[in-house]
Amino acid sequence: MNRLAVAGVAAGGALGAWARHGLGSWLTALLPSTFPLPTLMINVLGALLLGFVAGYGIERGRLPEAWRLPVTVGFIGSFTTFSTWSVDTVLLLDAGRWPLALANVGISLAVGLAAVWVGRRLAFRWRV
Repeated sequence: MNRLAVAGVAAGGALGAWARHGLGSWLTALLPSTFPLPTLMINVLGALLLGFVAGYGIERGRLPEAWRLPVTVGFIGSFTTFSTWSVDTVLLLDAGRWPLALANVGISLAVGLAAVWVGRRLAFRWRV
């Protein structure tokens, strides 16, 4: 990977992390809950976005090659977060909230996969 690609991924990652923190903070204040809803919502939004970018930008060739890694690996990769989801789940387990932990795992997997699928479908219907 050349230096420009590394810089692009780093810049995209910084923007994605900033967006995730801002949206996560706003959602936490807006929707207080014992369930990690902000993490779920951000990850589903990121899955939808990545599905769209994969379908529209990459498969349909609308995203220039130079932007692929900064957008997918950088921005979307740091916007979504497997590690936070994992910690949220373990904290629920440690607190004895097994039903919520299992719901977090099941909902995240099912809705995340569905979001990627919907994003790709939208990408192929997009008329630009």
